[in-house]
Amino acid sequence: MLTSENGDLRHQKTGFLLLILLIMVLPSQGRGESPKGRGEGWSTILHEVNYGPYDQQLINGELILSIKNKEPFNEITFSNFLTELGGRLAPTHPPFEKIVLSAGGGNQSRFLAVISLKDVRSYLKKEISQPELVRRFGIKIEETIQSLREKSLTARKEGRLEEAVDWLEQWIKKEPESLFVLSLLGNVYRDSKRYWDAISVYQKLLATSPNTPLFASHNLGFCFEKVGAFSDSIASYKKALDADPHNLLLIQQLAEVLRKDGKSAEALEWIARARSIQDSFDLWLIEGNVRRDEKKYKLAREAYLKAQTLNPHDGKVLFNLIAVDLETKQYTDAKKKYEELKEKDAELAKELERVFDSLGTP
Repeated sequence: MLTSENGDLRHQKTGFLLLILLIMVLPSQGRGESPKGRGEGWSTILHEVNYGPYDQQLINGELILSIKNKEPFNEITFSNFLTELGGRLAPTHPPFEKIVLSAGGGNQSRFLAVISLKDVRSYLKKEISQPELVRRFGIKIEETIQSLREKSLTARKEGRLEEAVDWLEQWIKKEPESLFVLSLLGNVYRDSKRYWDAISVYQKLLATSPNTPLFASHNLGFCFEKVGAFSDSIASYKKALDADPHNLLLIQQLAEVLRKDGKSAEALEWIARARSIQDSFDLWLIEGNVRRDEKKYKLAREAYLKAQTLNPHDGKVLFNLIAVDLETKQYTDAKKKYEELKEKDAELAKELERVFDSLGTP
């Protein structure tokens, strides 16, 4: 840009206008130089109106243009870019009437379009509208594996699970046997509470990679439990435990689903097995639930109180002790504990609000 020595802005503007005039009258130089006397300046315009490095070829009266844009396009910015580029080139009457253009790729979406300079001239003469011009560009957007990976991971990280599912479902079509994509898709379905979809993916993962059952079987156990398919859940958890027999989380989850399925004795066996590895708050809480299901309330209270000694701040113990008091009709004790629970865990106490409203104020 031409500037004065003191950098005066008015001089900078004048210099810029002079430069534009020079571009319009001087022959273009370098790549894609046009034949003398026709379309002079179009190559320079390509340098000016671009989003990054580009490659060009002139073939059979069409300009093939590939742009490695620095910033990602979206449909609006790409449409505006095409309109500007066509609007700048059409009046110069270059040695081509169509521009076949691609942009992006790599970890960005790939944008494809065809600019007809005849259509652009119609737009400049106000014979067609900009929306009609954009429609005639025939814009297509293609996702690469890298762009789908980037968008899937970002959407999941930011908690936009529906969007993550959309990108992953496109990605899996490109790499249907990818263990990574299957695992990620299963997890996003699971986190979205689309448990049957997740089950289908984890089953495919298990069939694709039968020698690594821990991840798929563990998640199958969880999802089957959520849909109430307890027998399948138990079988899946046990398959996962075959691969990792000392996994305490797995044992706890198995014991809990055994309890839900009415298999109290087997649940207690697994709790004892886990406790031989390491005692924990969760094991005593689950044991308390098993004993309560069996209506062995004395043993249930003992288990809950043991859990409370391991974690006195957790409101779940108090919640379950209240449940025992209610089931054994010890309403005065239940009301006292309920007041304590409201102080300790107000959200959990809300689950009992209607019960205690019916019992009256303590």
